[in-house]
Amino acid sequence: MANFIGPSSFNLGGAVVKKQAANMAINTGVTFNGQSYTDSGLSMSYTPTASGNTLFIWAVHNYNNKANSGSDCSWYTRLHASVGGGLDEVHHRGDNLGKLGDMIHFPTSHVQFYAYTTTGTSAITFKTQVATIATSNTLYIRHNTGKMFILEVAA
Repeated sequence: MANFIGPSSFNLGGAVVKKQAANMAINTGVTFNGQSYTDSGLSMSYTPTASGNTLFIWAVHNYNNKANSGSDCSWYTRLHASVGGGLDEVHHRGDNLGKLGDMIHFPTSHVQFYAYTTTGTSAITFKTQVATIATSNTLYIRHNTGKMFILEVAA
């Protein structure tokens, strides 16, 4: 039995019953500058073994955000489930250092973690989605640089 300490503590009560991993497919990365969420290209269909189990979900991405002159880099990443909708949203931000008159490229890696309680045994599709804060920002997600891992723990 393991204990995880974070913003709120929780106890990993049962045994690991299933695990699954997915890589972002080659040539599926996106170049995006919209303010509405769009799929990043990283997704996984997962079928839980029982209702009430906990799925520990890790999603990893490598990004490059470009902001035009006078703009800061700013975008959102969220983990989305076909059952439950948007699960976790993260705001990324990089300062354009005083708006010196040139554009900024802001490469970064991001790891997102979420604990999801299953409500049945039907397949669930988990995916990451992105949105920029302004259309003057362009977000590049390189193909084959996203990974997702799910660990299912019995209730």
